[in-house]
Amino acid sequence: ARNDLFEICEKDVLNNKKGRLYFGDYYLNCFVTDSRASDYLYHDAYSVFTLTIQTDYPYWIKESKQTFGTVNTLGKNLDYNNDFPYDYSSNLLNAKLMNSDFVATSFKMKIIGPAVNPKVTIGSNEYQVNVTLGSNEYVEIDSIEKTIKHIKANGSVVNAFNKRNKDSYIFEKIPSGSSNISISGNFTVIVTLLEERGVPKWI
Repeated sequence: ARNDLFEICEKDVLNNKKGRLYFGDYYLNCFVTDSRASDYLYHDAYSVFTLTIQTDYPYWIKESKQTFGTVNTLGKNLDYNNDFPYDYSSNLLNAKLMNSDFVATSFKMKIIGPAVNPKVTIGSNEYQVNVTLGSNEYVEIDSIEKTIKHIKANGSVVNAFNKRNKDSYIFEKIPSGSSNISISGNFTVIVTLLEERGVPKWI
């Protein structure tokens, strides 16, 4: 068990990629940089470990997802002369994005193709990336890491930071409460709200 603990934590350090320490529904992105054992001489199946945690972003995060846009269904929505085995529908009529946190919230946004220069408007802010997405491609915006990634059908990842619409701030946090949301085409958007707290919320 001691070896397993060391190897799990050391892998993050060697790869310079933070692991996640979970507490209920919340997690902290961090490294475990030191481990001290005590009381292990009392019994060979018992030990107490004191871990040193290091992070440059000391917030506990809870994720919640909301999906908007066009979805493929077997329902009776819009039909075409040369019909498809599925119909197109949208859940964007008077759509609202709900942020139940008491402050504006960081987010991850996944825009799933096909789409050309997809734009998502939340409240008064626009989130747009000027790329062409195939049906098996998506763009992911991360407001904490300040990254925009274009994930292609073959799994390759392209930095799309310079493809953002610079007329609005693409990392603008999601306002607290209910916000109108609209999209510029027939694509799907998954907004993951990242509730951040200095300590996990008491339950």
